[in-house]
Amino acid sequence: MYSHSESFKKNHYSSVENRINSYGLVIIVGIFSSILALSLLLNFYSAFYYDWYNHLWMVEYSGEYIKQHLTPPVMFNTKQLIGMPMTLFYAQKFYALSGILSAFLGSVITIRIMAFVVFLLQFFHVYHAAIKAGSAKNTSICIAVIVTWAIYPLTNLYNRSALTEFFAVAFLTCALA
Repeated sequence: MYSHSESFKKNHYSSVENRINSYGLVIIVGIFSSILALSLLLNFYSAFYYDWYNHLWMVEYSGEYIKQHLTPPVMFNTKQLIGMPMTLFYAQKFYALSGILSAFLGSVITIRIMAFVVFLLQFFHVYHAAIKAGSAKNTSICIAVIVTWAIYPLTNLYNRSALTEFFAVAFLTCALA
C-alpha cells in the first residue's frame, strides 16, 4: 500500500512523463518546420537582397559598439555616416538585442539563431492558440506549420530582406496567438 506521498510522487511523475511524451511530436515538428523554413539560411555565405547587408552591418556595428562601451549605440558614427540616429527611430530594441548576441557570435550567426528562435516561438504560440480554440492536436500542428511557412514572412526574410519587419510580424503573430 502506498502512502500519500508515494502515491503523489507516482502520479506526479507519470503525469510529467505523459506531458513530455505528448509534447514530443509537437517539439519535433516545430523544430523541423522552423529549420525547413530557414533552409536557405543554412549556407552562411548566402545573401538575399540589398538590405540584407545593411541589416547585417547594423547588427555587427551594434555588437562591436556593445563590446566596446557595454551599452547599445544611440547613433551610428563611421567614416561615411556621422551621427546617423537610425537606432533612435527604427528598430532600437531589435538592434540592441541582436547586437548583444552579435558581440559574441557575429551578425551572420546571430540573425540565423534569432530567426530560428522566432519561428519556433511563433510555432508554439500558434499551436497553443489552436489547442485553446478547440482544435485537435494534429490539426493544431498543421495550423502552426502553415503559419510558420506563410508566404509573407518568408518573402520579408528572403526576397525583401526586411529583417526588422520579419521579426516584428513574427512577434505580432505571437502576441495575437
